[in-house]
Amino acid sequence: MVMIPKKNKDPHHPSCWRPIVLDNTTGKLQDKVVADILQSHDALFHNLQFGSRKGRSALDCLLIQSQKQIAMVQEGKATLLQKHIVTSFNSLQAALILLTLQKNQVPRPVIEFAYQFLKPHLPYSLGHHN
Repeated sequence: MVMIPKKNKDPHHPSCWRPIVLDNTTGKLQDKVVADILQSHDALFHNLQFGSRKGRSALDCLLIQSQKQIAMVQEGKATLLQKHIVTSFNSLQAALILLTLQKNQVPRPVIEFAYQFLKPHLPYSLGHHN
């Protein structure tokens, strides 16, 4: 992280600085390549999934949800279903994810990449071998 001072501000106050994170460009490129490969396998994603998919922004999802909610209110029906995203990673089924990648013939290097990321969430016998 690099701290850049804001123009015409007192440098003695923390809010007068801009923190800039200089991320690893190679890592960003690797993430982009892996994401593109995974997105080329349609069977890996539910057709209603919006996050992390090309051509499906979070704003599109919100617009669709807003339209549905307006229609439900106008019809006198209303329900709300939410998933708490913060806790969703706690229930991650890492072994199932890796198996799904294999079944969908995702290239081996991408599966290995996913394995390294998911290894801490695998049962001891799957995640820790020599």
